[in-house]
Amino acid sequence: IFSIGVLHHTPNPEESFKSLIQYLKKGGSISISVYNKGAILYEWSKRLRKHSIKMNHKTLYFICKIACRILYPLYRLPILKLLIHYVPIDMHPNYDWRLLNTFDAYSPVHASTHTYPEVYNWFKTNQLTSLDLLPAPVSVRGEKTDNEKI
Repeated sequence: IFSIGVLHHTPNPEESFKSLIQYLKKGGSISISVYNKGAILYEWSKRLRKHSIKMNHKTLYFICKIACRILYPLYRLPILKLLIHYVPIDMHPNYDWRLLNTFDAYSPVHASTHTYPEVYNWFKTNQLTSLDLLPAPVSVRGEKTDNEKI
């Protein structure tokens, strides 16, 4: 099972994760990736998202396109970098990824953030084994072994 960038958009990501385990066969694995607690974009965008989620998606997407073009070069300058706390955008060097991640931070109703220990505990609580912390924050992989009673 792969859930990359989805669970943090549910009302209760941990419960949503648990609901996936029933579909995992013995010997199967599950990999998830959720928003990183502490990431500037996802933490600071919460202030603006209470307004942005009410916007028409086409309008919001247009605003994100403009912001990602104009603000990215400004935020790369040492002094102006501090402004990212007021109007956060993703700082990926590729424009398409920057736009995708920025729009994804402002458009969904639900967008929670998580830590590795928190998500790791989801796997342990559900008796998954062979846990791997993956490079993209926060991403974890685990397996359902034959001796589990889930």
